[in-house]
Amino acid sequence: MRQAGINGVADIPMIERIKVQQFILDRFIDNIQRAPRPSITDRTPLDMIGYMLGEVTMHNTPQELHEPIQTYVDNCINAAERYFDMALIVRPLPNYKVQDSRPPLNPAYQTMVQFIIEGAGQNATQLYGGIIQTTDFEERCEATCGAIKRRLADLVRHKYGLTSH
Repeated sequence: MRQAGINGVADIPMIERIKVQQFILDRFIDNIQRAPRPSITDRTPLDMIGYMLGEVTMHNTPQELHEPIQTYVDNCINAAERYFDMALIVRPLPNYKVQDSRPPLNPAYQTMVQFIIEGAGQNATQLYGGIIQTTDFEERCEATCGAIKRRLADLVRHKYGLTSH
């Protein structure tokens, strides 16, 4: 957001949010297209959906913005399905650290955004992955590494027609 001249933790008018979120998605797609494969990233278009829809409420979004917001969400789902083979969604850690570059601590808002991201993951039906529930760091590492190893093994088996007995 900083590169687009926007303070990411400020209250941004929805029309500006749509523009900057699309700028971020376009930049992300450009970067992911140029990245070597296999690639692992900590942010995906599913996260971008969470940050956009986290700002939408029943009464704060004029009707003329409904379609552009939905188009953006659809673009994010399409990008996730096109450029990712797998998305693992992790639950937030319980030790959120307040910093100037982050939104203020607001557990209700953060829970809402997390649920939106998890729902977006369920709607991206072409993605292999899941939700890592634990907040224990070691368990998260084990679950993440295990999921990546299993997916890589699946891809190798599929590519070479191998089967396991």
